[in-house]
Amino acid sequence: FLNRFRYPAKYMVLVIFGISMLAGMGYQLINNARVKPDSTSLFRNILLIGGITLGGVLLSGYVYATYNPYLFKFLTNGGFPSSTTVYTDQLSDYRTLLIFSLIGFISVYCLFRWKSILVDILIVTIIFFNLFIITHGIQPMMGDGVFESRPKSIFQFITQPNQYRVHSIYSDNQQWLYGTDNKKLVEWALNAGVGDSFLAWNLHQTWQGGQKLLRYKTIYSLLLSVPPSSRQKLADLMGIRYIITGASFDQILWAGAPPVLYLGENRTAMPRAYMVYEWMQMENPNLILKTIIADDFDPTITAIVEPKSTSLFMPYLLNTRSDNEASMKRRSMVISLRDYANRVDVKVSTTTKALLVLNDAWYPGWKVLIDGVVHPIFRTNFHFRGVFIEPGEHNIKFIYDPNLFYYGLWISGVTFIVIIILILFSNVHIRTISIRKSHILSQESKKDL
Repeated sequence: FLNRFRYPAKYMVLVIFGISMLAGMGYQLINNARVKPDSTSLFRNILLIGGITLGGVLLSGYVYATYNPYLFKFLTNGGFPSSTTVYTDQLSDYRTLLIFSLIGFISVYCLFRWKSILVDILIVTIIFFNLFIITHGIQPMMGDGVFESRPKSIFQFITQPNQYRVHSIYSDNQQWLYGTDNKKLVEWALNAGVGDSFLAWNLHQTWQGGQKLLRYKTIYSLLLSVPPSSRQKLADLMGIRYIITGASFDQILWAGAPPVLYLGENRTAMPRAYMVYEWMQMENPNLILKTIIADDFDPTITAIVEPKSTSLFMPYLLNTRSDNEASMKRRSMVISLRDYANRVDVKVSTTTKALLVLNDAWYPGWKVLIDGVVHPIFRTNFHFRGVFIEPGEHNIKFIYDPNLFYYGLWISGVTFIVIIILILFSNVHIRTISIRKSHILSQESKKDL
């Protein structure tokens, strides 16, 4: 049923399972304590005093919160906007907290008063019912159709979706969707590019979900903070051609702002794959970053290569740039670019030696084949991939094939074989011991007779 949950709820399921295990272990500790006569009375008294004190504090907080919402602002560090709807939801959550705290306290206390299997069954039932109520509130179930339907409002205006990137001001607003069962809001969020929702439709976004790559995070942060001229340079380098804007998500969700999306176009954006005919070597990441956003740096002509080793880069230090650059550009082009799972295929044609720049993340494990022959990938323009191309028409395949995967596969396979051998050996050992014991018992029986 994991396909019923949105990201990151798929991973929250694992956390919920972990919490269930911890709850079971805690229950076991309490259960062990109650069977010891010397500690039962002391533990029960501590539980009674602590439970009454905690209950009094929680109840006082609820009474205070019914008259003044400042308590919720304090507890959430101002994380939610002020509105009647928000305040009502927070009070409802607080009541749920009080109810389950009271039930939990009474249930645990009963463990020390009545030792009965019915009490044990009741405790387990309450634990799982509590988990169901809370997690259902965090992540309501929703049909697959909402997430599998292609967004329409934006896509009808975007041509060549895999050639450029889209920047949405709503990309990092997934938190506003936690706990909602509003189908129309989720459909709007998919059209607005919340999270990684566009990736399913082969449209690349600037927002990077999951574990953030440090260099990309640096570029993304600069995109939102540098002066306009540098911001334009970064947007061009990142291939950002389309920008989605509108009212802020919290205003749409809580204040009734119209959920209207606006699509802007940056016509100077570099495509995801392009070729340059001049390159320079730099090893200092900070200097590279300053250079690529400088006003005098032209990314359509020059790229900055950060080699793994100088010896690997030596064959490419001297380029063969033609004096007639305009003519060369007309005769050199990226013919096609196609995305697959863990693979990007690029077909190019060039009349001179060139550097193909793919504006995807440079990351260990990526390999490149040019006409079936392995070539090195260089980190280019601070974070992207660069491959040197000889004159002619070439088929280039970027393949994600990390060696660590195979190391892990071998380790897992060897471990599995060792476990099987140990199991077989232990069974043989146990049978041998049983036979020996049977033999000894039979000899002793004969002596007795």
